[in-house]
Amino acid sequence: MIHVAGGLYIETCMDPSTRGVFGSGGRAAAALVSQAGPVILHSYISTPALPHAQALAGSFGFELRRTDCSIAIQFDYLHSLATPRVNPPLHKITLHTPLIVDGEVILRFGFLEGSAIVQGKRVVYDPQSPFNAEPFWNNGSVAESLVIVANESETIQLGHEPDALSSARKITREHSNTAVIVKMGSRGCYVVTKSDETLIPAYQTGRVYGIGSGDIFSTAIALCWGRDEKDLVDAATFASMAAARYCHTRSLSLIQHAELLKTGLSPVLPIDPGHKVYLAGPFFNIAQRWLVEETRDQLMKQGLNVFSPLHDVGIGPGLDIAEKDLRGLEECDRVLALLDGADLGTVFEIGYARKLGIPVIALVQQLTDEQLKMVLGSGCEIAPDLATAIYRTAWSKKG
Repeated sequence: MIHVAGGLYIETCMDPSTRGVFGSGGRAAAALVSQAGPVILHSYISTPALPHAQALAGSFGFELRRTDCSIAIQFDYLHSLATPRVNPPLHKITLHTPLIVDGEVILRFGFLEGSAIVQGKRVVYDPQSPFNAEPFWNNGSVAESLVIVANESETIQLGHEPDALSSARKITREHSNTAVIVKMGSRGCYVVTKSDETLIPAYQTGRVYGIGSGDIFSTAIALCWGRDEKDLVDAATFASMAAARYCHTRSLSLIQHAELLKTGLSPVLPIDPGHKVYLAGPFFNIAQRWLVEETRDQLMKQGLNVFSPLHDVGIGPGLDIAEKDLRGLEECDRVLALLDGADLGTVFEIGYARKLGIPVIALVQQLTDEQLKMVLGSGCEIAPDLATAIYRTAWSKKG
């Protein structure tokens, strides 16, 4: 049996358009049932949200142990890699009495409306907080063996070192029987123990849906390392593949490692820090500038160097900026083009890049195949949403 302590929240996304009641806890419990047998979800659930929670538990077949709370919490995403807007705002969310969870295998997530004090033999902890990650031990939780699964920002918050790997090393030094898995998005993850560090690759997918991918990763660790007691490096490899499959299909059912191998997922080599992306796109109004800013930020979060004409050259007459833009393009080994609107400058940059043999990924949501005839015919890759465009760009390179 696996116990899950995690939130059950309303989630909406604008691009792609989705809405559901999952949260980390609900998604993990739903995913585990197909492979783990009995699963118990411990969560705070308000009275208005209770019918949705019961429907989710009944549909997937896990047991729900509810602690009442005062309000339903909703996460709203502009796109599936975005930091969500939380409703109600964080300062208006009341903290409730901690949940108490005791079991052999426990998957504990961070909460907004409280915390979970857990005591287990093999425990996986995912703090799930871009703002204030709670150290596992601070609330009195105990684990014979502990794996902390955290992204780079959360790992730095927990270890208080300048970078994620140094923070992970510090955590494993200071706490016995503790390992840290540092998630790095398109760059894979690091498994850090007291004696070793192992880079696990990410796996390429044609589509990328980011909401909940980290939940699935931690869930797979709880299954493979927690219940099945597999080696942690093997478990992290399984988790990386399981998360990739989820990103592509949005399917919540975990499948066995042997079945994952049959899906054709291919690992991605680490990103060379010398690689550079040319970000092509118009920036003549606030909407266009917002998209350029957001895309640039997301590319940089993936560890990529970005040349942005807006940021690196600026605005001015064509005679002043065209040569600088094209020189910047020649120094890049891939292009991400924001193509909706078919801006003439962006179209020109795509053609220039293809003539140089530089791969182009184009974010397109409004243009027709007829309008894209030359783009498709010249070998450009079309991405239908921003998250997919970001990851496909991270995985692409010249040659």
